[in-house]
Amino acid sequence: MSTQQAPAPRWKTLAQENIAKAFKEGEKSSVLYQVLSTVSPGPPPVPHSRYVVHRGFVNEQRSKETASGIETFDKNFLASNSLILTTTDIRAPKAQEMAATAKETGAARGEICWWQESSQIQLRLNGYYHLLPTASHPLAKEFPGERLSPPHSNSSSSSSTFDWAQERQRHYEKLSPDLLASFARPIPGSAHPKSGSLSAGPGEDGKEGEEEKSPWPLKLPPPGKAENEEQRKALEESEKNFALLVFEPLTVDVVDLTRDKRSLFERKGDSPNGEWTEKRLVP
Repeated sequence: MSTQQAPAPRWKTLAQENIAKAFKEGEKSSVLYQVLSTVSPGPPPVPHSRYVVHRGFVNEQRSKETASGIETFDKNFLASNSLILTTTDIRAPKAQEMAATAKETGAARGEICWWQESSQIQLRLNGYYHLLPTASHPLAKEFPGERLSPPHSNSSSSSSTFDWAQERQRHYEKLSPDLLASFARPIPGSAHPKSGSLSAGPGEDGKEGEEEKSPWPLKLPPPGKAENEEQRKALEESEKNFALLVFEPLTVDVVDLTRDKRSLFERKGDSPNGEWTEKRLVP
C-alpha cells in the first residue's frame, strides 16, 4: 500500500479543469469521450481503436459542492494519483486483446487520445491497461491492486487497504439502464442470433411494417431492484461480465491549440502516485 503523496500531475489537474469548464458550458458528453487503442498480438500485430467514456480518476466522484466539480470518494485515501478509469465487458475483443498482450509480453501497453473541444486541448496518454473483473474471474488475480492503490490521507490508518472491489462496484451501480443491459447480452462482436432474418443494418430503416424485436433486454433496473426473476438473472449476468478498466499513464503529450503550446509529461519511477516531469515541445 502506497504512502507516497506527490501532488497530482499538472496534466491531470488541467484535464479536470477542462471537464469542469465543459460541464458549465453545457458540453457534458463529448468532453468525456476518449479514443482507446490496443494492438492484438501478431503476426502481424493489428491496431484497434474505439471510443470509450471517461469514468473519472481513481477514488474520485462528481460533486456539485466543490468548485472543481469533483471530490474524494473514500476519505481514507487521496485522489491524487494518475490512474484513469473506464469500463468494458470482460468478454469484449478489447479486453481479450489486453489479456493476450499482457500474457505474451508481460504488460498490456496502449494509448488513449483525448480531445477536449471547449478548451481546444488534446491529450495523448501512453501506458498500461489493467482489467478489474469480478473477483471470481480468472483475470482478477492478475490485477496489481496494491501497487496501483492511491496514497493514504493524513487522517487514515496506514494499515488500511484500498477497496478495489468497492471501486469497481460503485462504478457498476452508476451505469444507466441501457448500459446495465448491454453487459447481459451475448459476447460483443459475436454473430447476431437473428442475423439471417434481419433486413436492415446500422443507419438503415427496416421494411415498412417490420418491427425488429431485440432478443435481449434493452434496459435493466438498478442492481438490487429487479422486479422479476428474468431481470434478476439478467443483472447477475451483467455484473459478472462488467469490468473496470484502469489505465496507468507513463507519458502524456499535451497540445494546447489555443495558446500554441505543447508539453510532454513523463512519470518518474514505478508508482502511479509518484512525481512527473514536464518538458516543452514544439507544437
